[in-house]
Amino acid sequence: MESIYESQILSKSSSRCKKGEYWTVTDVEIHDENKIKVEEHIGWKINSGNCSFWWDDWLGGATLANSTTDISSLNNATIAHFLVNGKWNERKLRLQVPPLLIPSILNTKVQLVKGVKDSAIWKITKAGNFTCKSAWEICRKKKDTTIINSQLWHQHIHFKMSFRLWRAIRHKFPTNETLANFGVELVKCYCCIQQGWDEIEHIFIQGNFAGHIWKFFADSLG
Repeated sequence: MESIYESQILSKSSSRCKKGEYWTVTDVEIHDENKIKVEEHIGWKINSGNCSFWWDDWLGGATLANSTTDISSLNNATIAHFLVNGKWNERKLRLQVPPLLIPSILNTKVQLVKGVKDSAIWKITKAGNFTCKSAWEICRKKKDTTIINSQLWHQHIHFKMSFRLWRAIRHKFPTNETLANFGVELVKCYCCIQQGWDEIEHIFIQGNFAGHIWKFFADSLG
């Protein structure tokens, strides 16, 4: 699965990828925001010079197309197009590239390897390989750590228990409260002496079964 994401994110067309046909405005905004974050960490190893001269960030910092308004998205010139015998063709560069960028390009050493395609490099990992975890760390919006979350997601609490408690706090269980939104007829809990509606508070706090469990652990802990 991770290799599929790698092929999509590190693809040669990432700078000009097409948005989904049924995307909402929010989807597009999120895509564009994350795209910018991710592309900052994609580099290129030049081998045969087949990657896009304008649309792949092989120089570092940003794609060359972002530095000029004269380049069409249909311009598919490769790095090899600006090389002669493995060296930069300064004449071609000066005809098309903004003057301020030419020194950086000329100072970039290129060692061509014929028959080997240029490869994208994920700068975050030492090996240059893409990982979903590292991409998620870049794109996700971290919230401030709360006391509840720090205690809930504790390293000494099993993940399944933490996850169940997380669902309970956020009313994510299929209780009456949730099922009522789908038109399901509400029923009372039949397993308790004092029957109550099958809700989070009844299941985990107010019900007879919950009270028995709380009393058992409270007594054992003094």
